[in-house]
Amino acid sequence: MRISALCLSAIAAMSLVDSGLFASAELVSLNVDRGLKKSKGLKKSKKSKKSLKKAKKDGKGKGGGAGSDSMMFSTAGPPDGDNICEGKKVEIPNVQCVIDQINQTGEQAGANVTMGYVGGMDVGAVPITVPYYQKGLCPVNVHWHLGTEHLSVGEYDENGSGPTEIAHRRKLAGKARQGFQCNLYDADVDMFTDHYDWQYCTDMEVGQTYEVHWPHSTIGACGTLNQYQSPFYDGVFCHSELLTADTVINENVG
Repeated sequence: MRISALCLSAIAAMSLVDSGLFASAELVSLNVDRGLKKSKGLKKSKKSKKSLKKAKKDGKGKGGGAGSDSMMFSTAGPPDGDNICEGKKVEIPNVQCVIDQINQTGEQAGANVTMGYVGGMDVGAVPITVPYYQKGLCPVNVHWHLGTEHLSVGEYDENGSGPTEIAHRRKLAGKARQGFQCNLYDADVDMFTDHYDWQYCTDMEVGQTYEVHWPHSTIGACGTLNQYQSPFYDGVFCHSELLTADTVINENVG
């Protein structure tokens, strides 16, 4: 599963779902004020200036309003027809991972993604080290969590902070761990505190830390109208009939 941690600045929530923005397990501090305003100390390329100029021009003719400096995005409801992935979630019960210091399950995604960290678990699985599409996996969902579920010491960890504490809200949401926050948050810096009118998401905060997940699968409805699913398990196991006793899960689900 592609994972990114965000220390969220003033940015439209719909930008989060562009999987081209973030690489796997990286910390991103975004400074996007009033749409695509230039950050202090950064210069836009000629290409980005032209793209922004075109976006503003297009926005004026498509509901952007005169003088609008925000990118306009069209929205649409789900397509007509049957959702072939609905209800395809495979029921896999949760189990205790370790009992009496003995592992009861195989390896999963590494919880500690700190640069240079080496875990102590003896594993046999080989991770996918090339772009997922080269192995036939496609993204089937995009979602994010309040606080990070993975740890990167010095980037997002127990010493991080945000506009509000997150442990209580994660507990109310049924999360066992309190989660980690970004180390870059600074209440005295405008990019972490500027007001933003959220249009597509609820209970989101500028300056807060979110971990974004892009579940991928080789047995999703890749390249079709049913590719993206919620819950994401329906997308991951859409064509579960293709699973066999020889299927290596970590090579087919990421």
